[in-house]
Amino acid sequence: LYLLNCSESINTHYVHICEKSFFSKISKFSEL
Repeated sequence: LYLLNCSESINTHYVHICEKSFFSKISKFSEL
């Protein structure tokens, strides 16, 4: 769902923000 919303978005700026939040989630996971 998370990635799907990013790819479906036409606004590239929104996609960039979505990717940033996605990678920040991954980095938070890595800290655990």
